[in-house]
Amino acid sequence: MNEIAKQANDVTIFDNGDAYISQVKLSELSGIPRSTLQDWIKSGTPKNEIKVNENNQIHYSSLSKIIKSGTLKGYGKCIELLDMLIEAGAKAYLYHLAGYKMDAVRTEPQNYIEALRALADSLEAKERAEKDVKRLSAQLDKSKEWLTIKKVAFHNNMDWKELNWRPLVNCEASKKHHPYKIFDANFPKGVNVYHIDAWIECYPELNFEID
Repeated sequence: MNEIAKQANDVTIFDNGDAYISQVKLSELSGIPRSTLQDWIKSGTPKNEIKVNENNQIHYSSLSKIIKSGTLKGYGKCIELLDMLIEAGAKAYLYHLAGYKMDAVRTEPQNYIEALRALADSLEAKERAEKDVKRLSAQLDKSKEWLTIKKVAFHNNMDWKELNWRPLVNCEASKKHHPYKIFDANFPKGVNVYHIDAWIECYPELNFEID
């Protein structure tokens, strides 16, 4: 019988190594509304591969799929969470949330050690995930609702340095549509994208009819 090995911070770890996270916690971390998560689980999207247990907690193997979909749909916290999943791996990330510490590896079950080695130290898996981030970011930068400073400047024949990011961050529209980062080859930390409503509020004189 599969027994619970540890339960903390809305994460459940079973003695066979499986890790699950509650919908409430994932909603808090990702910014995806709980109602949306429930809809995805019921409909089987994204890609008909969301795995849950009898308590409707989400299995670690479904985390990356959900967060990638959330990123494409504009939930601002998802891109940061995706970065963490790339660095640690979904399973190791849930172990971390449950309270496991790296300096306690020797005292923890062997399947935890194997999970960390397989997920956190796998360069091949990390490279694949980084390619996914670049692909998702490219798709986001094609959006007509979320625009970078460079894109707006280019389409208005301006130097991007003429546009101040501070009003965009602090305006009323950005309180509803939080800015977030996407990949940019020239900026290792990425660049912010701002919702079209924020642009119209701060720079109403500019043209936002961007192809």
